[in-house]
Amino acid sequence: MIINIAGTACPPEADEVFNKWYDEVHIPTNMKFKGLIGVTRYRLVCSTDATVKEYPQYLTTYRFKDLATFEVWN
Repeated sequence: MIINIAGTACPPEADEVFNKWYDEVHIPTNMKFKGLIGVTRYRLVCSTDATVKEYPQYLTTYRFKDLATFEVWN
């Protein structure tokens, strides 16, 4: 299994729209890709302070069946 980790951030005023798109479009579209085993997204605790810019707000893990599948997806 191959795990790809991605961090994302968006302006606070766009957070609601971004999350709606992410949950309703991005994840379902990606899950149609054969070989993608699963996707898990986390909201990082350190991101609750909007003044801290060093960390992404969200961390997502994409799990693939093998390296070849990940390379095609990527």
